[in-house]
Amino acid sequence: MVWKTLSFFSLFFLIAKGGELHQVTVQLNWHPHFEFAGLYMAKELGYYRREGLNVRILPGSENMKHNVAQTLIQGKADFGIAYSGILTQQEGRFKILGALFSHSPLLMVVKNPSIQGLRSLEKSEIFFNSPEKGRSALSLLLKKRIGIKQLHPYDLHAFRKGKHTAIDTFPGNPLVEKLLRSGTNFTLIDPATYGYDFYTDFIVTTARNWEKDPLTARRFAMATLEGWRYAMEHIKETAHILHQKYTPGLREDQLRFEADHYRNYIGDLRNSPGMLDPKRLRAMLERYDENGIKMRSRKIETLVDPLFLDHWGLIDEQERWWMARHTLRYSETHWPPFFVHTEKGMEGIVPNLFTLIRRNTGLLLHYETRKSWPDVLHDLRRHRLDMAAATGRTPERERYALFTLPYDRYPYALAVSSTKKGFDFQHLKDFRLAVGKDYTAEKFLRKHFPKLELLTVRNNTEGLKLLHTGKVDGVVDILPVLKYMIAHMNLTDVKILTPFKENFVLRGMIRKDYPIAVKIFNKGLYQISEAERQSIYNRWLPVSLETERYRWTLLPMFVLLVLLSAVGVVSLKMRREIRRRRQAEEEIKQMWKIIDRYVLLSKSAPDGSITYISQAFRELTGYSAEELLGQNFRLLKSEETPEGVQEELWRTISSGEPWEAHEVKNRRKDGTPYWVETSITPLFDKKGEIREYLEICKDITPYKEMERTASVDPMTGFYNRRAFNLMLLDRLTFYRRHGGFIHFGIYDIDHFKEYNDLYGHEAGDRVIRACCLAVAETFRRENDLHFRMGGEEFVLMSETIRETETVARLLIEAIRKLQIPHRGNPLYGIVTVSLGMIRCQIVKGDTVEINSIYTRADNLMYRAKKKGRNRYCVESISVKECSSLQKIQRS
Repeated sequence: MVWKTLSFFSLFFLIAKGGELHQVTVQLNWHPHFEFAGLYMAKELGYYRREGLNVRILPGSENMKHNVAQTLIQGKADFGIAYSGILTQQEGRFKILGALFSHSPLLMVVKNPSIQGLRSLEKSEIFFNSPEKGRSALSLLLKKRIGIKQLHPYDLHAFRKGKHTAIDTFPGNPLVEKLLRSGTNFTLIDPATYGYDFYTDFIVTTARNWEKDPLTARRFAMATLEGWRYAMEHIKETAHILHQKYTPGLREDQLRFEADHYRNYIGDLRNSPGMLDPKRLRAMLERYDENGIKMRSRKIETLVDPLFLDHWGLIDEQERWWMARHTLRYSETHWPPFFVHTEKGMEGIVPNLFTLIRRNTGLLLHYETRKSWPDVLHDLRRHRLDMAAATGRTPERERYALFTLPYDRYPYALAVSSTKKGFDFQHLKDFRLAVGKDYTAEKFLRKHFPKLELLTVRNNTEGLKLLHTGKVDGVVDILPVLKYMIAHMNLTDVKILTPFKENFVLRGMIRKDYPIAVKIFNKGLYQISEAERQSIYNRWLPVSLETERYRWTLLPMFVLLVLLSAVGVVSLKMRREIRRRRQAEEEIKQMWKIIDRYVLLSKSAPDGSITYISQAFRELTGYSAEELLGQNFRLLKSEETPEGVQEELWRTISSGEPWEAHEVKNRRKDGTPYWVETSITPLFDKKGEIREYLEICKDITPYKEMERTASVDPMTGFYNRRAFNLMLLDRLTFYRRHGGFIHFGIYDIDHFKEYNDLYGHEAGDRVIRACCLAVAETFRRENDLHFRMGGEEFVLMSETIRETETVARLLIEAIRKLQIPHRGNPLYGIVTVSLGMIRCQIVKGDTVEINSIYTRADNLMYRAKKKGRNRYCVESISVKECSSLQKIQRS
């Protein structure tokens, strides 16, 4: 990979110069366990050393009483691994640099089998060992949803003796492993199931450390996340190293058990390790606010280094590494309103745009002062600067620099004395004009008016002073600059003319050996919304300014001409109106060409037949205009889209209401799926009747692909637990509105622990993949959904019309047919599964609880195990029965 090559050369350069490694210290929030494997592997594999860092890791204590925040504030450590409560710290400002866990693995273990959900815990005492002082997702959930006010500290021995009903733990805890081995009846409650989905194990430093040296902070965090990815992809090797050097008190199989159970809580380590979703962070802050916990700041950009915000895949890993190692040094002279020297420093349109680009990408931009524009260009050529922030493209500059996308386009303008009469653009060559030295305006004038007498000045302030004293006839620059300067210098004797047809295209200019910086910069610039741009322009550009005052001196003559030549004036107005309309028509044609090429737009008749579809829409679907015109949009509908969605759509728009911002899955001509966010608006005729429907769509397929990647178990290709919580909730919400039924089955591999012990973990992984493939090939309809819930436990959701017992039998037989030998399954000698399945009938309007359905099927699976494994137990039941009947207990 490119970044690995860059890393090698950066390390080689460091060694060649004899540079010393930068000493840093990191404080853990717990004693060494697999959750910190990323730090230990980054140290072992030399990732920190490659980034010029010598990292010392301070373990937390067994009772987890280390306060990471205090350790950082007191300067005893440079970095820390902190729980989610760091967001609420009042005693100091911190900067978050990603998270080891995308979903908090802190769960509730309930030993009483009669307790199956939150409501069952209302009268129970909850015992907590978490050091977060009631600020974890689990503790907030318990306080908010069931009103528990006190969380008691516990000791593990008392829980094992049965003195405590419920305690907090994480899925890889040896306690959970022992409970599984002993066959103890227990229930796990995951707060994410109830909407409390928190990040945790944040990589943090103090805001002061980050502001002082952001690159060191970024390199440390990126190397840590790289180590975390390696650890999860090489669990056996990592467990061996941790046991040998860092966690001698834990056996290797314990560490592997812990790692296996972390897979569903880590997120997408391959594509975006440690990245944070701003929406989820805001949801976390809202949860704290709901519980009355005050926060020092609620601004995500204040709390998190923008490099570690997940911008929907906008920035790839190579670009992120580049930004972790580089700051883009830029400069510009006083050139208002684009660059304005103020008491606060350099401000203006471009610095405001740069702030948004930094927010959108994480690109560090550092301003350096230069005396003049020629100095800026000189230092850029010699790489003493990385960027000239605002300029125009010329052939000469293209030899040593690259250019960004345009910020905007502005007309060139000419400032002249308001006393000058009879100004004739055709005789511009007779004027002596002032222009900034090496400005793009100078290049423009010398190219188009080679015989023009030009006086180069250091800046426009000097040029306008010369104009005011009559030493030059005019000053040339772009229109907003001259407007701003004239207004702020209070030059009442100066007017502005625009005799030039050409426009100035304002861009950034970046050194030629930094193409990746141009790519990053353009991505950040492209993400700035039109509303944000307009807000900046409203602040810096004058709303109105008297220009071309000479027009007012012609007013008496104009009045006289109106009185003497009314017919001529009317005729003139008519000609102007005709020209204006023709120009407007031409602009509309150009606009429609652009819309047709780039916007997903369509129109349809009241009966739903397509009357217009844009080129962009046709390219997305793969159909030609002839194939779509006159057809109904059902031609594009995916089989996966429930029929009720179409019914709701037509019911809404046929009543005259818009159908806004709905995500819809469709199919292209070649059968491949695509996703759009669509809004359909009815258009009315003069009688108030619907004339046609206008549909505007946004292609969200890449975002859906990224969501899918983050929701898929990498080993099996099945959806993971996170996706299960979301997709089951969506499916049940739909049934609540429309009614329907679902087959819901939970199955796991019999005696899988024994299989791992006999054949090894790699063989166990192959068995899991083989079983998943067999089930997926048996149930392959689009509405058949498969999930891996963790370890060897899986879920099947299907809407097939087959009988429930037939569905269950097909699944069991699919595994049996594999005939995989298993000496640890003595009754059968091959790999088998046990399955619990319900056919749940949902009546429109029913209240649906995920936990009741899950628990019912889970208990049926344990009944199948009790009967001897390699079998299924099934039931058909309504949602109301599922929620109200006595729960089947594991025994």
